[in-house]
Amino acid sequence: MTQNFEVELRQRIDETFKRHPRLPDHREMFPWVTGFLGDPSSPVWFVAENPSLGQVERASGLPALRSPESQWAAVSRGDLLFREMLVEHGFKVGDALEAGGWRCYITDVIKSVHRAEAWN
Repeated sequence: MTQNFEVELRQRIDETFKRHPRLPDHREMFPWVTGFLGDPSSPVWFVAENPSLGQVERASGLPALRSPESQWAAVSRGDLLFREMLVEHGFKVGDALEAGGWRCYITDVIKSVHRAEAWN
């Protein structure tokens, strides 16, 4: 189920970027940023606005963090706290920063990275 969901979601994201070429498509520069992570069949979803380009750039400077699993990782104190709370409350099994163990789904509504401060 998860693999089929991811394939279909990626296809829809591809279609959206093709139809709207003015949207900034980060995928060539940051292919590990998918804007989704975890188990989409979970009854609990955490929905964020969009990936922060500043956070993505910070994570890119750390080669160990360049994977889809590293989204919402320890790039910022807030990301680490989020992951720690997921573990503490049973939405993730294992260590906060280890791969897998998802009992929730995390996603961004907008799949394109932006500089948050530029919107203010």
